[in-house]
Amino acid sequence: MVIDNAYLIFKADFGKRSWIDKIKSHIMLAPPPYRFKGSVAINDAAFTFKGYDEFSNEMVEFNIAKEDINQLYHGYDETFNTFQTRGMGLTWAPIRIRFGSSNVDKEENDLYVVCGFNGAFSKNEALFEQLKIWLS
Repeated sequence: MVIDNAYLIFKADFGKRSWIDKIKSHIMLAPPPYRFKGSVAINDAAFTFKGYDEFSNEMVEFNIAKEDINQLYHGYDETFNTFQTRGMGLTWAPIRIRFGSSNVDKEENDLYVVCGFNGAFSKNEALFEQLKIWLS
């Protein structure tokens, strides 16, 4: 499964957003807060992103191994809240993927995903259901 027009941002990236970026996310039809824009794919072993990193201005690719995913959540939280977007979260919500390495001293990371965003709606409900099936 591949979904284009995906916007991703790590929890740590919210603190690095400029004030201009924060204002942009409140403009009509503007994309959600993001660092990466591209496509996501789910295969047997990993959740994969391929696309552009707005912070480093380069193409990137990264994988999150299936066994490293600790939690899925579809909705807003204290980091990616409705204030971060236009519309107060009435028509779409992000997916949070909480993951960490399998090391004893692992550090958990939160990745927020908004897929198939068209300015008003997203395909996150369908992606969330697919991710739940994939992880089960």
